Amino acid sequence: MNTQTNFKIPAGYKTAVINYGSIATMLTPEEKINEITHKWEVYVNAPEGFIKSVTYRLHETFVNPVVTITKKPFMIQQLGWGEFTIQIKVTLFNNDKLHFSHFLKLHGPTNVVKSDKIDTVFYRGQFNFPDQQEIFDDSDEFYRIEKAIDKTIEELERLEEQ
Repeated sequence: MNTQTNFKIPAGYKTAVINYGSIATMLTPEEKINEITHKWEVYVNAPEGFIKSVTYRLHETFVNPVVTITKKPFMIQQLGWGEFTIQIKVTLFNNDKLHFSHFLKLHGPTNVVKSDKIDTVFYRGQFNFPDQQEIFDDSDEFYRIEKAIDKTIEELERLEEQ
């Protein structure tokens, strides 16, 4: 993974890469319960030990709309029928906090809708990075490869239309 940046890092700060997103899968007719149409997960990944906790604020219609995860994997899985914005608070190893939102997209051209983002985070403090190969587990690597394949197919289809 290339973690080089095109900007100047402020004095006293370092950078780390985090990955977050969601995967939504349409349920089969046999799996559907009343109006529930999808199963989905939302996640945050970072180097081992970089994150202390992740708090997800879901839509207020959920029985437990605020969920805090304190160990890896920093992911929640749910069933639902509607799209909404998830508020995410990440507490880092040094107790700094990141706040951002992620739109949970359920509907798309395929039965599986993926939304993934990689960001560079500025931080202060001592953090010993694990071997770069260990930052994301195999399922995350598989997901990124799968996403790259999807993007390539979309690009080829776009070129065919021209």
